[in-house]
Amino acid sequence: MKPITAVLLGAGNRGTVYGNYSLDHPEDIKFVAVADPDSERRKIFADAHNIPEDMRFNSWKEVLQRERLADCMFICTQDNDHYNPAMLSLDKGYNLMLEKPIACTAEECRKIYEKSIEKNLKVCICHVLRHTEFYSRVKKIIESGVLGQSLNIIMRENVGHLHMSHSYVRGNWRREEDSNPMLLAKCCHDLDLLLWFADDECECVSSFGEQTFFNENNAPKGAPKRCLDGCPAANECPYYAPRVYTPDNWMSGIMTTDTSKENIMKCLKTSPYGRCVFHCDNTVVDHQSVSVSFENGMQATLIMSGFTPETDREIYILGTKGELRGIFGNKQKITVKEFLTGNETVYNIPIDEAGHGGGDIGLMRDFVRIMREPDFENTSDISVSIKSHLLGYAGEYARKTNSVVDFKKFCKGI
Repeated sequence: MKPITAVLLGAGNRGTVYGNYSLDHPEDIKFVAVADPDSERRKIFADAHNIPEDMRFNSWKEVLQRERLADCMFICTQDNDHYNPAMLSLDKGYNLMLEKPIACTAEECRKIYEKSIEKNLKVCICHVLRHTEFYSRVKKIIESGVLGQSLNIIMRENVGHLHMSHSYVRGNWRREEDSNPMLLAKCCHDLDLLLWFADDECECVSSFGEQTFFNENNAPKGAPKRCLDGCPAANECPYYAPRVYTPDNWMSGIMTTDTSKENIMKCLKTSPYGRCVFHCDNTVVDHQSVSVSFENGMQATLIMSGFTPETDREIYILGTKGELRGIFGNKQKITVKEFLTGNETVYNIPIDEAGHGGGDIGLMRDFVRIMREPDFENTSDISVSIKSHLLGYAGEYARKTNSVVDFKKFCKGI
């Protein structure tokens, strides 16, 4: 078969990941055009994929002024630049690979979904964790019946204190007004998994969370606006930017493509990443919990915290016949204990060095099949993913109004 052709909007971290799959599997997919306002990132991607000069664009708007250029569109722009390019791409006849979150409001998510139905086009949302060996194993264990009826699902999203400061205090997802609330910006993977495992209809949602630590009230005495402006707490602060952004740290590669020590220090003088974490304009919460009840009597809880040493995820499933405990991240292990026999089964899942524990590759592999095989099941289709997004928006509404939200009524009101 000929490779699927694709256009990339946004040549940052996520766009590069999907592009790398194309380089490793040229028989599956080929990127024929790219758009990014950053000339350096645009050039790096275009050169790697041998994209001609006339197919290199400064913005997604320039791309969508043209007639359809490829089979599909990869939208890997910032959250607030998902809705418009998605709607226009569907109007142009593109199938979509759309980075999560789908959009910035529940209404925008609904409109993209409805447009995909109207145009009879495929829209795949990048819920990559569904495609990992770890979470696929959890799903199989639930379906095997060894746990009996699942009555509680408890999930923890351990953001990691440095990831929190980089992405959600200093970085692109720090302000709900410019992107999404934390439940969508960071936890929509977890909400998606929660609904996948529960396999039931939601009844009610409640949530609590605050921006407690990363604000001016906790700034050290005399701390300047930027770390390099002579901070008196430099030796005691774990978020001191020159200590965090080193040449071998992945976060430096997000800040700049030139990760030499000299250029990093230059960037910290002017970029958002050089700011004191207590003097930023961040508005998203730094810790939050969400509780969900389901029609079959199950309850689920998701806890997100930016105050953990590791960036990993934990899951507990309590059933009528047994219990499952798992951790996903730098170590991957699932333990199942059965009540009747007392048997304990341990699944040590190999660490996959590919992105998101192999989920990035799994998503791309499935997307190629979705494009080629009309009957292949798209487990990350927008018709599936929109449910977890609506759950996230309902949870945020519950947090802000200090209420318990009737989920079905909430969805009807959108």
